Amino acid sequence: MADVSIAQHYHQRTKYDPETIAAMGQGPGLDWSQQPLPYKDYKLGHDVSLKPYLESEPANADDPWRWWQRLSRLLINSYGLTAKVMTFSGEPMYLRSAPSAGGLYPAEIYLISRGTSLLPAGLYNYQVRTHSLWRFGMIIPGRHCRRLAFGIRL
Repeated sequence: MADVSIAQHYHQRTKYDPETIAAMGQGPGLDWSQQPLPYKDYKLGHDVSLKPYLESEPANADDPWRWWQRLSRLLINSYGLTAKVMTFSGEPMYLRSAPSAGGLYPAEIYLISRGTSLLPAGLYNYQVRTHSLWRFGMIIPGRHCRRLAFGIRL
């Protein structure tokens, strides 16, 4: 047997199996009323809107405005909403620029800021539905940022 990379091994172990998918089609079918929520909803924190920065750059734009515009465009182009389609039940389903498993288990984007003059220290979630950042966690600058960025428990 030829050597395979870790990526190939992972792909073989986690890819969709045609036999499994075919067997699902013979059963009762999908129950659209049981699908998970497509967005994270945080109850505590506050919102930082990125919508104003999608518009054309004003003539008097300064460096901070351009920084926010770059962040806004990065997020919407890498993971923003791209289309709205109606489901069989008549409910809208929003498509993202980075699809995942039929949109049932979308990934999330988080930003960790150690604190700048533009973005206070904190843990932020990109809210794709509103094109905003949701600051829901306080971060102490320093080693905690590095540990969070690499998934190390605090």
